[in-house]
Amino acid sequence: MRGDHLEKTFLKERILPLLFNRKSATIFRSARNALKSHGTTVRELQQQYDSTDKTDDVFWESVADVISDAYDVSFSEFSEVEFEEFVRELLDARFDKEFRVNDIRKLDEGTAIDDFLSEVDKEDNIVLNSNDSDPRIIYVGEKSSREYVEPLRPTEEEYYPPLLLEINEAEDEIRLSGNKTQRNGFVYATHDYDNIVLQDEEPDSYDDLDIDPLFVQKLKSHDVFLRDIRISGGNSNISLSVSSGEGVIEVQEFVDYDLLIQDKQDLLAVDKCKFVYVTEEEDVEFELNFQTFSRTSDNREFIKISLEISETEQELRDTIEDILERYGIDVYEPYHKPPSYYFNKLLTTHKNYRDKYYNSLENIDSDTGMNKLVDKGIINPDSKEEDIPLNKESLMKEIHSVLSDATGEDIEIGGRQHRIADIEEPEESRIQLTVKSYSDDAEDSHRRFYRVIIPFRARPDKFEKIYNIILTQVNYHRILISESHTDVVRYIVRATRRKLRFQQEMLVEKEARRSVKILQDYYSEPEQFRESHDSKQQAGYDIEDHVNVVLRYLFRDYLPGGGKNEADGRLKLNGSHYLVDSKQSKSIPQTQLTKSKQDLEDSGSSVFTESDQMVFVVSKELLFSNTESGSLNKDARERIERDTDFSFHFISVEAISNLYDIFSENTNIISSNSKANGEILSHIQSMIDESQFSEDCEDLTENEEKYIAKIRRTIDDSDYMPEDRYRYF
Repeated sequence: MRGDHLEKTFLKERILPLLFNRKSATIFRSARNALKSHGTTVRELQQQYDSTDKTDDVFWESVADVISDAYDVSFSEFSEVEFEEFVRELLDARFDKEFRVNDIRKLDEGTAIDDFLSEVDKEDNIVLNSNDSDPRIIYVGEKSSREYVEPLRPTEEEYYPPLLLEINEAEDEIRLSGNKTQRNGFVYATHDYDNIVLQDEEPDSYDDLDIDPLFVQKLKSHDVFLRDIRISGGNSNISLSVSSGEGVIEVQEFVDYDLLIQDKQDLLAVDKCKFVYVTEEEDVEFELNFQTFSRTSDNREFIKISLEISETEQELRDTIEDILERYGIDVYEPYHKPPSYYFNKLLTTHKNYRDKYYNSLENIDSDTGMNKLVDKGIINPDSKEEDIPLNKESLMKEIHSVLSDATGEDIEIGGRQHRIADIEEPEESRIQLTVKSYSDDAEDSHRRFYRVIIPFRARPDKFEKIYNIILTQVNYHRILISESHTDVVRYIVRATRRKLRFQQEMLVEKEARRSVKILQDYYSEPEQFRESHDSKQQAGYDIEDHVNVVLRYLFRDYLPGGGKNEADGRLKLNGSHYLVDSKQSKSIPQTQLTKSKQDLEDSGSSVFTESDQMVFVVSKELLFSNTESGSLNKDARERIERDTDFSFHFISVEAISNLYDIFSENTNIISSNSKANGEILSHIQSMIDESQFSEDCEDLTENEEKYIAKIRRTIDDSDYMPEDRYRYF
């Protein structure tokens, strides 16, 4: 370390803040706690240093005490070593705390290490060189200013964002620790150095990337457990970040590999994985970061996976790397992104960037599928327009054609059959299809239907996102370039299940909280709610939407209706199928019963499940306002039901609201105790089935109160033992 870097001003303004601050200029939590326990701050230490001698032993030993508490290290006695060596020990402790290998770059064979160190050892950079370890560099690069605001004390201080470098002389490589901007800044700066030459990156083909998609699951056999996973970008139709806090993630619950990471293309959406490696002595944390880089020479991008582990745990790095290599993870090895990445980017990016991805496809020797886009009139690279035009109508037409050809093709996932059961003609810049999931196993005969929308222009509204599966980030390459109908169906089914599992359920929970508040205000004073709308009919539509949201929350298999002349939804409970229709009126007239009978008859020709039971969602307050008992017109119902298998049932808005309260207050029991869950659903089914015998709202109220009480007793009698997520074994 150069002597001029030990001038008092430099020690005060550079070294003292650097000992405690992260690269982002925020203080380490451990350092913050240590400073607090010692009753001081970095600024106070700087002010204290103003009034001391440069090598004041009392001051520096007090600093060492704080760092010792913060980073759990010990230092030499100040009087036993040279001052420069003492400061070097402090800097090494800070370096160890922060350093993570974010990237590795090879030095050209003509670059001598001594020349490299001499080249960077200037200005504000610090070289920590010793005979006992690899050379370390605190590389400052460009400095900037950032404003810090404390209560009533706005100040401005210089921002000190160092890049940390370590030279591995044995391998002729530089290990870089810093964010992507800092690392790129250093690489560009080396172009101006006379004695530093970095080797160019030569990525392998993405086909050579041989990562086992189940690597996270299989690492458990080596006592390596997932703590955090972040998924975004790529062609994933979800963004996901799941963290366990202090424990580990129960992989089967949070990370469904059949949905998230099914093949190598899905790895493009993985951003970061945090793990804990459990040994007999300690628990060692490390990260795998999936990083993207660009080559200016051919407009192509490549990925590298970095293994980031604390500098104090470096002795385990080789062990962890050996474990990862068993599953095809070669850290810091570059791989080109596949043609499908540029293909999808070309179809989804802003028009200003289409040329960029088109040129990237042009530079790839293998078949990229681009000719199909040109032949089908989806893109026109020969256009005289400034940007390559994209014909979304042609794209939608071709996607619809491929999906139509794949309709009816069965695939098996998880022991169940899946197919595209129906697809509608494109309209309003969207494709709408129905995915069916079923099983021939008598014990698993539950059929599920999901309405899937692929939008091309207009954004679906809030309720559409709740009622349907909206696939916005579509992997067009998977659909247009697939070699078989089976591959197309497999992609659509997995994308649908992924969206349902990791995004739509959370959206439903969020919106159900809002909808139930509206229903609670409504069922107590329905007339007031009606008056707040332009018409009673509009108020009814509004309530219908909110009822559907809450029913979607209560019954994940509930499928809202999709047309003006259809029932509002379909529900299956323990093998029985029901049509559901919201009727927010003061009576149940025979004309309405006749129409509902027709709905039941028409259900037999639907792609969905046939039903002979209709459930009306009613407002008891409105019915009470018409007759003293709130008549449900049982005589007319019996006439319509005569000589048929049809039956008419009821559930009140109030009962739906009460069920929501029960489910939301007891989520842990209902979701974790399958026996209790089954009993609760049976009680709900019995409540609905017996409602057909209710002559009026007084009978309906008695019936609903009876079964809601049974549901509460079931929950009270159920045991719930929360899983201990802080144990690894």
